[in-house]
Amino acid sequence: MALSSPCEAASAPKRFTRFFCNPPPILSIIEVSEASMPILKNREPVDLDIPEDELQQFRRYLRVYRRNEVIIREGDLSDVCTFLLRQGEIQISKQMGGNQQVLGKISAVNFFGEMAVVLNKARTATVVAADRIVAVYAFPNLSISALLANPKWGMMLVRRMADSMNDLHAKCEQLHLEIDRLRAEVYTLRAKSPAVKALTKTEPLLPIQ
Repeated sequence: MALSSPCEAASAPKRFTRFFCNPPPILSIIEVSEASMPILKNREPVDLDIPEDELQQFRRYLRVYRRNEVIIREGDLSDVCTFLLRQGEIQISKQMGGNQQVLGKISAVNFFGEMAVVLNKARTATVVAADRIVAVYAFPNLSISALLANPKWGMMLVRRMADSMNDLHAKCEQLHLEIDRLRAEVYTLRAKSPAVKALTKTEPLLPIQ
């Protein structure tokens, strides 16, 4: 019987599943054979610490990456998958001021990449594998039916999306506060400096709400 959650998977007796994967740098291409388990191309063995019955259920969505391999690339529009990080750790970074800035890391088990799919937008950050082996399930266009097969994962995704929306709301509120602060500073400068008043008189400032 398939395990209903990663928590149950953690408490159940585990068997390491043997895979065979590509030499670097490509490890993420998966060949699903007629056998019950996916076989990664080429002959280098990899151990995944995921119960076999769970892999039976979700093998079509499985992708495996080596350290520093790109899972999501910032600006990509073609990738329409929501990812469940099932094993390992990922690093999230973003182009800021001409440099690649690390925003943080996420450890299994957790979702990532869902907001770009929901909003039909380009990827806003780059995600790379930060462990020797990283295993993810890539659900195209959210694949709601697949997620509902594991209710706890579905609930985890809902909570993740709710947290993301709360973060966006908080950032919008912070931005409005910053705009109000800057507007107040400009009003003060206009009152004190004729030069600033002359510069801003052609662009009347909206009242502070």
